[in-house]
Amino acid sequence: HPEIMYLLLLFFLGVLARYTRMFYRLTVWRRSLSHIPQLPLDNIWKGHKKTLERVKHDNTYLDEHIRWVNECGMTMVFWIVSQPIVFTADPVVLHEIAHDLDKYRKSHFLPNRHYFGEKLVGTDSVLSGNGLIWAQKRKAMMIMFSKRNMANLWERMDTVMRGVETTRIANAIGDSPKGKVLDLHDTVAVAFYAYLIDLGVSDIMDNVEMAATAKTIIGAIPKSFFANELTRLKFVLGQEKKATVELIRDLRFRIMVKLRQLIPNYVEPAGENVMEDLVHATKMQYELFDGSCPKSMAERLINDTVATILVFDNMVKQLAMLYMLLEHEPEIQEKMVKELRETEVNSYADLEKLEYTDRCLLECMRMRPSLLRGSRDFKQHLKSEEEVKIGQYVIPKELKVGIKIHTSEYVQQMDPRYWDNPTKYNPDRWINGFNPDKYTYLPFWTGPRSCLGKHLGMMLMKITLYHLHQNFEITQAWDKQTAPIFLQSMATIRLIGDVPCR
Repeated sequence: HPEIMYLLLLFFLGVLARYTRMFYRLTVWRRSLSHIPQLPLDNIWKGHKKTLERVKHDNTYLDEHIRWVNECGMTMVFWIVSQPIVFTADPVVLHEIAHDLDKYRKSHFLPNRHYFGEKLVGTDSVLSGNGLIWAQKRKAMMIMFSKRNMANLWERMDTVMRGVETTRIANAIGDSPKGKVLDLHDTVAVAFYAYLIDLGVSDIMDNVEMAATAKTIIGAIPKSFFANELTRLKFVLGQEKKATVELIRDLRFRIMVKLRQLIPNYVEPAGENVMEDLVHATKMQYELFDGSCPKSMAERLINDTVATILVFDNMVKQLAMLYMLLEHEPEIQEKMVKELRETEVNSYADLEKLEYTDRCLLECMRMRPSLLRGSRDFKQHLKSEEEVKIGQYVIPKELKVGIKIHTSEYVQQMDPRYWDNPTKYNPDRWINGFNPDKYTYLPFWTGPRSCLGKHLGMMLMKITLYHLHQNFEITQAWDKQTAPIFLQSMATIRLIGDVPCR
């Protein structure tokens, strides 16, 4: 049968081409990057893959990176089979990555962009995009998230938080004299998403359903991408994966329905409605770029809205991490609660009075930042240049397109070279306006790609803490067996397990 022989020949040639390419990378590429410090290879075929998988399994992925950069150098290379990954903790290189948008772009192939072929936030949202189109959208969104606008949003936020937190928790506790154990993550999430709905992300779903949807989608990502092969296969073939994909489809469909109502009735925004601002930003893109955006307006708006919904869960997890860190620091928790109860907060300016609470949050974001690590590629136009540099290290021309550059906010903020006793939760290190060395404290990143919602996030967390402790006593209610686990192997902050508090 000549057809079968032809197919077998094509298959054989494909396998031969793949392994020839891999052999070329294993020899020529590795020799080209031999001048960059690296760990000893596990073996010639797998590179450092076994070591990296081991530290992910042990949940010491980022802690080990701190040890490696202290032993080998601030910039080093890892090999996952034939894929080179340059990891850098060099402040000089971090400055360049943060500010030179003409040289570096955000990597496209990350788990939070697509989920088993189902689009999550894509590669062109206000959070994940690159280039002039992304820059214009971000500029148009600045009015919503500027520090000046926070004072305008204060009253709405305060009213929503006070109502949702006190009513929901009081109803859950009922008449129980000893209180009730609630998942702090879910309790805070419902309040956060109530405010997001008040900002204009309404008619999609209510705040309880939105909080549960975001938690399920985000919780599924580490299961599907970083579990061992058997667990991953069970997840992929099981109902949990199918249910998560259905949630994503349903969420994107509901957003599309909302946008169909909003776009025809579009009015010039005033920094008070996040979805109107997204429509405004995307319309500006099309006017400035003559409709040359490669994706439809509706698809871009859906990606932006999904990204906005999911990123709120990061702020929820940040507060959950605060209570996890305070578990072994009862004196610090008592001092923070005392300030929250004795301080009168009636305006956005009054939040400045919560000095100790602010220090507690700064220290929490140092030890458990929302963004744990990032990934960058070289931009395509650099192909024509002979070579580029990452710090002092030259990257040959043939490697520029295939190489990945990884960074980690966690590594910078937990490195003993920059921080005294970095594993100790110590809010007093921030006393008297302490200002750490540049590029050693990056909870909101820095430069043109710094977090757009940093002022909103800080205001949300402070208001939430204020109303929680004005009305309730809160104590951690987990033990060694049920304690939530901070996951180090993801790009953004992740928890395994609930955060039960009484």
